[in-house]
Amino acid sequence: MKRKHTNVKEQEIFQPFRYTTVSTIERDEIPDILQLAEKKGINDVRLDKIAGIYYLKKMMYDSAIIKFNKTLKIDTTDNNIFINLGAAYLKKRDYDKSIFYLEKALKIDTNDYTIYGNLGSDYFMKGDSDKAMNAYSKYLEVAPKDEDYSKILSIYQRLKNKK
Repeated sequence: MKRKHTNVKEQEIFQPFRYTTVSTIERDEIPDILQLAEKKGINDVRLDKIAGIYYLKKMMYDSAIIKFNKTLKIDTTDNNIFINLGAAYLKKRDYDKSIFYLEKALKIDTNDYTIYGNLGSDYFMKGDSDKAMNAYSKYLEVAPKDEDYSKILSIYQRLKNKK
């Protein structure tokens, strides 16, 4: 039986992943990877995390939430799971749940700028300018100066000018 060629080696699937590292896997390969694992009877929490990220990128937020919650049953120390849950709920416009998970992520890592950026967005969308400014201010303290930094700086300055 000829094996389908893939850019990802099986052993690479089972390395620890952060949100950004999954982008190195071709999006179209992720369903193949998950099917391969299912065929082999592999039930690994990292695969649920990969599936959650895949669903998040595909805007299938309910499926992403299910996979991330399954991951949380085994691993409650990875702040990326909480960040991704927060992102999924933010996209679903459930700002309170997003804030809930992002605050849990903050308990693990207070220097992750992604958390502050997403919290700022949640509070902004809820109409709480003070909390949005506070979160964006923290973001600006710890984030690298990239494209997102410029956008958030602009939002922060507009909020500050309205006061």
